[in-house]
Amino acid sequence: MFREFFENSEWSRWIFLFVGALVSASLLKLLLHLASRRLSVLKKTHTWVLFVWVFSLLARSVAHQITQEKSFQVLIVFTVGFQVMIWGFYLLKLWNAQVLDKKMSENPSASAALVLVYRVAQGLFVSIVVLMGLSNIGVDIGALLAGLGVGGIAVALAAQNILGDLLASLSIVLDKPFMVGDQIVSNEVRGTIESIGIKTTRIRSLTGEQVVVSNKDLLESRVQNYKRLLERRVTKKIGVVYATSPEILSKIPKWIEQVITSKEKVRFERCHLVDYGASSLDFELVFYIEDSDYRVYMDTQQTILLEILKKFSEEKVDFAFPTQSLFVRSVPNASV
Repeated sequence: MFREFFENSEWSRWIFLFVGALVSASLLKLLLHLASRRLSVLKKTHTWVLFVWVFSLLARSVAHQITQEKSFQVLIVFTVGFQVMIWGFYLLKLWNAQVLDKKMSENPSASAALVLVYRVAQGLFVSIVVLMGLSNIGVDIGALLAGLGVGGIAVALAAQNILGDLLASLSIVLDKPFMVGDQIVSNEVRGTIESIGIKTTRIRSLTGEQVVVSNKDLLESRVQNYKRLLERRVTKKIGVVYATSPEILSKIPKWIEQVITSKEKVRFERCHLVDYGASSLDFELVFYIEDSDYRVYMDTQQTILLEILKKFSEEKVDFAFPTQSLFVRSVPNASV
C-alpha cells in the first residue's frame, strides 16, 4: 500500500521522509539527552544534524538516486564535519578547563605558553577535520598537503630560532625543570625565576639586575635548582692547637655532636680528627640542614658555629691559627 502511494505521489514520498526524519531525530535527541548524564559531550549534538543524518538514511532506501548527487554528498559531509567540530571544541574546552587551567594556577607565568598550546590544538583539530571533509567529497588533498609541507619547511627554516624557543617554552611548562620563585644556577647566571614567557625566561640575579635568557639556551645548559633541595650538606674543618691534651681531643667530637643534635631540622653525620696540620690538629665536621631555604641554612650554620666557639671557650680549648717558630742556634765565636 505504501509502495503504491509512493509511486503515485512524489510529493507524498518526500513529505513522509521529512516527517519520519523529524520524528526520528527528535527521539534520538531525547535519547542522547538521557545518555548525556554519563557522557556530557552528547549534549552538544544538534537536532538539525540528527535530522539530516536520518533523512539521508531514509532517502537511501526510498530515493537512492538523489543520494548520489554531489550536492547531497556535500551536505552530508558538511553536517558531519560541523558536528565533529562541535564535539571536538567541547572536549578541548574541557581539557583546557581541567588540565591547562590547573597548570596555570600552579605556574601563572606559563599562561602565555599554555594558551598557545590550546590555540595550536584547536588549529590542528580544525585542519584535520577540514582535510578529511575535502577528501570525502572527492578533492585530491595530496597536492595540497605537499604544498603545505613545502611551505611549512620554508617557514620553519626562516623562523627556526623562534620555533626553538617556543618548543623550549612548552618543554619547560610540561616538564617543569623549574618554576617561578625557584632559585637556579645556569652557567654564570644565579638568581630567582621571575617569569617564563614564550621566548625568554627572566631571572632576578642575586646582585639585583634582571637577566633575560632565551628558553632554548636555558634548557641546553646545566640548570641547578636550589629550591628543590631536600637538605643541605655542611662540611667544616676545625683546627685546635697542638698543645691540646689527648683527653680533650677525644671529647671534642662528642661536644660538637651535642651542639648539633640540640637543633631542630639538623642531622648530625660525623666528627673526626682527620689530620695533623702544619699548625693545627684538624677535625672534620659533617652535618645536614633539613631545609632548602638559604636563609635558614645560613642562620642555622651561624648558630652552630657560635655555640661550638662558646663550648671551646668554656673548656679552655684554643683554636689554631697559622704560626711559625724560629729556632736560633748559637754558634761559638770564630777566631780571626
